Amino acid sequence: MKYSALALLLLILLGSASVFTRGTRRAAEPFEIRFSPSNSVYRSVLNEEQHLYDCMIQNIAIINRTTASLQLERLEFQFVRKGEVVQTRLITAAELETRAQRVFTLRESGALEEAEKEYRLRELFRDAQLSRSRRLEPNQGLLIRTQYLEFSGEVETIRIIAQGKTQSTSSMQSAAELAVLNFRTKTKFSFPLNGLWYVSNGTEPAGTHRWGVAQEFAYDLVRVDGEGSHGKGDETKPESYYAYGQDVLAPADGTVAEIRDGVDNTPMAQFAADEATMMKRLREYQTKLRQQYGPLGSSGNYVMIDHGNGEFSMMVHLKKDSIRVKRGDHVKRGQAVARDCQRHQVVLRRGRALGAERQVVLDGAAIVAMPFDLHAHIRMIFQPLRVLLQSLP
Repeated sequence: MKYSALALLLLILLGSASVFTRGTRRAAEPFEIRFSPSNSVYRSVLNEEQHLYDCMIQNIAIINRTTASLQLERLEFQFVRKGEVVQTRLITAAELETRAQRVFTLRESGALEEAEKEYRLRELFRDAQLSRSRRLEPNQGLLIRTQYLEFSGEVETIRIIAQGKTQSTSSMQSAAELAVLNFRTKTKFSFPLNGLWYVSNGTEPAGTHRWGVAQEFAYDLVRVDGEGSHGKGDETKPESYYAYGQDVLAPADGTVAEIRDGVDNTPMAQFAADEATMMKRLREYQTKLRQQYGPLGSSGNYVMIDHGNGEFSMMVHLKKDSIRVKRGDHVKRGQAVARDCQRHQVVLRRGRALGAERQVVLDGAAIVAMPFDLHAHIRMIFQPLRVLLQSLP
C-alpha cells in the first residue's frame, strides 16, 4: 500500500527578525550582496564527537552597483572564528555561469512565479534586474540558490566575498557576513501525536526538506503498526491509513493565534499506480490550493499556537471540520486541538534530542513543515523521545 502523508507543521518564529535582509555594503563597493530570508543561518549537528556541522544559505543575490559591466569571477565563503578565517569554500566561474543560466531560464519559463516564497526574486531584485549570465551590467545581478555548507569546529560568522573584474581586467570585490547561530528554543516542546511513526523524509541534505525555505528542519512521519505497515484496506479511502483521524495535541502551553478550517481533505485519487502521475496530481492540487488560499494554501487546515518568547507552533494538514479550538483560546500541553487528515507530512524543527537520521521509527511523535514566516529555521529541543529502530523492512 502506498502511504500518504498528513502534514503537521511545527515552527518557531522570531517575531523581531526581518524576513528580508541585505548584506552590509559600503557605498564605494562594486557589488551589493543580499540574503533572504535572513542575515543569519542555523547550525545543525552532523557529528557531535567530531564537531562537524552544516548549514544552508537559502538565497544570495549579487548585484552590480557600478556604472560599468562586471564579470563575476568567483564567490568565496570564509568561515570565521574569533576574527580568524579557519576554512574556505569556493564557487568557481563555471559554476556561477551554470547557476545564473539555470535561474534565468526558470524565470523566463514562468516556473518561479509560484516559487516566489522559495526564490524571493521580487524581494532580492526589487530594484535590479536578473542576469542570464555571470556578466553583470549595471544594476544586474545573479541569484545563488540553496548553498549547502559543511564545516568543522565552532564558527561564528560566514563571510561571503564576491570577486569580479571589468573588461579592462581590473579586479574588484565586495563582502557581506552571515551570523552562524546555535539557537535553542525557550519553550519545551512535546510531540503532538501519540503512537508509532516512521520517518520517511528527514532534515539531512539527502532528503528534500533541507533545500526548502519553508521546511528546512522538517520531518515526514507516517504512522505504522508493529510490523511497519501504514494502513490496511482500500488505499483510495483516507480511513484506510493509520494516521487518519488521530488526535493532534498542543505541543506546549499557549494561546491559539490563528486557525483555518474548511479546506477539503486531500483527494485520495491523486495516489495513482505510478509515482510520476501521483506527483503530478499532487502538485496540481497544491497549486490549486495556493491559488485559492495564498502561499499557505497547500498547508490546508491548520492551528497556530503562540507559546510566548516569539515562538509559535503550527499544526497543518488537519482533517476538515476537526479543529476544536478558536482564536484566542488558551491551550495546555497535550490538549487535543484537531485531528489528522489522511495526508501525513510531519515536519519537525530539528533538535538534538531527536538524534534521528532519515529512516527511523519514533515512539510518541509527529509534526510539521512550512514556517508561517519564512525566515524562521529554528532548531527545537523536544521532551524525551524513544528511537526504536533505525529502519523498517
